[in-house]
Amino acid sequence: MVNLNIIITQKSKYFVIFIYYVLFSFIYGIKVNHNNLSIYIFSIKLLYCLTFLKYNSVSSLNSLVDIVVVDNISNIKNRFELTYIFWNIIYEYRVGVKLFTDGYQSIYSIGKFYNSALWLEREIWDMFGIKFLFHFGLRRILTDYGFKGHPLRKDFPLLGYVDVYYDDSIQAIRCSPLELSQSLRFFKFENPWNKWYL
Repeated sequence: MVNLNIIITQKSKYFVIFIYYVLFSFIYGIKVNHNNLSIYIFSIKLLYCLTFLKYNSVSSLNSLVDIVVVDNISNIKNRFELTYIFWNIIYEYRVGVKLFTDGYQSIYSIGKFYNSALWLEREIWDMFGIKFLFHFGLRRILTDYGFKGHPLRKDFPLLGYVDVYYDDSIQAIRCSPLELSQSLRFFKFENPWNKWYL
């Protein structure tokens, strides 16, 4: 799926063709959109692909900018889309490396290649629950250690599981199970718009 229909520079076109033919067995698609290159790879081939993309003199993706996760709950097999955004400092271009996972399959950590990935992978594990293999410090950083679940997943309840509040009587923060009582609410089942038509 090489999409070269968009007008790109001649140098970029040669670079896309070079990447496609060199990484042919590791990728299943390349997409060029407004001079942004996206490489779709298999999740088990992540380390092979990044070894080539970082240490090859043509690509030399020497800076990891960000890791972006999209939760597509309607697709069970490929629920999470991970996009690694790289920046080449010498030639000044961005490349996005995309892969899909179901959330139960672990992804290889790229912390040995890029030091900035260690913090980003911890954040992704804390918010989405995607585990990274060979990550030596995978622990919570944005939520409490006793927090249950992963808050940015689309199947996480909007109100959470516990109620956290400050109790003035003991002057401390308390956590209690969330209770949604409906006894104090007054439900009006009549339509307010009907009275305007009388």
